This record gives sequence, C-alpha cells and structure tokens, in this order.
Amino acid sequence: MQGWMPPSFSYRTFVAFFGDLAGRGALPARFDLSAVAEYPPSIGPQLLELMERMGLLDADGAVVGESMRAVVGGEARWREFLTGWAREVYAEQLGLAAAGAGEEELRASFARFGYKPHKLPRAVQFFHALRADLGLVGT
Repeated sequence: MQGWMPPSFSYRTFVAFFGDLAGRGALPARFDLSAVAEYPPSIGPQLLELMERMGLLDADGAVVGESMRAVVGGEARWREFLTGWAREVYAEQLGLAAAGAGEEELRASFARFGYKPHKLPRAVQFFHALRADLGLVGT
C-alpha cells in the first residue's frame, strides 16, 4: 500500500458506488473515468484507484474476475471481501481501536499516510463508518 491513502470521501458514497456495481448485472471488462463520470473529479479517480488497490481492477483498468465476483456476488460475499480488505489496509488503526486508543492517536496514525489537513477528518470518518458497518473491533 506504499504511497497510497485509504479513502477520504463519504462512506455512503463508497457503499452506493459498490451497490450500483452489484446491481448492474453484466459489468464492463474495463473501467476508466467514464465509469465514474457522475462523481465529482475529486472522488471519481479515487474510486478507480480504490478498485485497483482492492484487487478489483488491474493497473490498466481491466476487471479482475474472481475479486469482482465477490463484489457482485451478493451481500455475504461482498462483506467477507470487504472485511478482509479492511483488516489489511487498516491493520494499524484497528489495532489502536482494539487497544482503546483515543481519537488523537487514531488521527496521528492516519496523518502518517500523508493526508492534507482538510482530508484527514474525512479519512478518519470513513474508517469509523466502515468499522461500524462491518462490526470490526480490532485485529
């Protein structure tokens, strides 16, 4: 995950985007900016990069079959996939949460990703919403 930052946009946007993917039926073989054209320019590219970092797309935007099947394969498969991804990406933050760390420690761990000050609260909010949705306490 070197050089990459976890999402710093609304968790609701994240859920809606992947819900729309699951509801599409047949998915394109490749995703590019046209697939996220309805999102603001600050979010669309993040969604594409996120899909790549989640293993859903390769570096050229081509769909990675097995991973993408988890996304569109129903709620249980999606939640299992998402939980595995979250435990990997947010291992440090989940560990801090499990140890009872305060918000200041949690924000400091996110700051090490290199967020600009105005994006840091959004990244932390995304983490909290993801954690609550999946029922993740820690690692």
